[in-house]
Amino acid sequence: MQSAQLGFNTFLCIMPIDVTTSERGRVAWKRKIQELADRGIQLGQLLEFYDLLGRGSVMPGFHPLRSTTNDVVRQAIIPLSAPRQMSGHGQAYASKLGHHGQPASRMVTHNWNNIFSHLVASVLADAFDVPSYAPFLLHLGERLPALRDELRRRGQMEVSYWICAFTVNQHASICGGFGPAPKGQEFLEWDRKRYDSVTGELYPLCRCATPKFFNADWDLTELNKFDPMMETVQQIWAFSFFLHLCSHAKPLYNPICGALDELTATWLGCHKWKICL
Repeated sequence: MQSAQLGFNTFLCIMPIDVTTSERGRVAWKRKIQELADRGIQLGQLLEFYDLLGRGSVMPGFHPLRSTTNDVVRQAIIPLSAPRQMSGHGQAYASKLGHHGQPASRMVTHNWNNIFSHLVASVLADAFDVPSYAPFLLHLGERLPALRDELRRRGQMEVSYWICAFTVNQHASICGGFGPAPKGQEFLEWDRKRYDSVTGELYPLCRCATPKFFNADWDLTELNKFDPMMETVQQIWAFSFFLHLCSHAKPLYNPICGALDELTATWLGCHKWKICL
């Protein structure tokens, strides 16, 4: 399926029902969907996280104009959501914050190759209900305290967002590696994504004992349940989502968000659809 208006590909995540599908697998599938639906990060928590970047031991090489979401996931989100002992299991960053049981009211779809500060500014643009994130880039610095005060006055600090980087458990998939190295020209892109955009250093890997689940583990992985999770949230919440496009936007692609387009939003009957430029 493809959107003629936006040109983004989409797919529907459907549980593989056949003679080999066990009842236990179906139960695990539905349980995992509900787990994902119950995760979210509040705007205030997102701003607190952003304020950590580049300070102390939290991603000291962070650069607000150059660091990508992929950089931040690998060097801040994964370390901050790792278990204290590597023999333990990591969590989604949103779960680490203890925000459970209340589905997000906003969905953000984005590209991990784009600049992370632009993603945060897009969330701010949504909170202030304006179509462009550009004015808020200036606030993600010395002006951030004043911005927080205004958001509190508007009652926006506790609005919860579903952003895959924070709400998917990266320790259950990518934290310990980069996937098999492809051959040919695809290798260059794969190799590039292993290094920090600013420092050029190889991303550190997490050695936690969290079990890893990918496509073969269809019932337990968190990487194939995007559409049914969206539908679950929409049934119980006045749900809306927006698409963040960077000024130098790259095509949408990551394991969770790469498939979302306007047709999916229409199919789910989302309360509000917004493209933030």
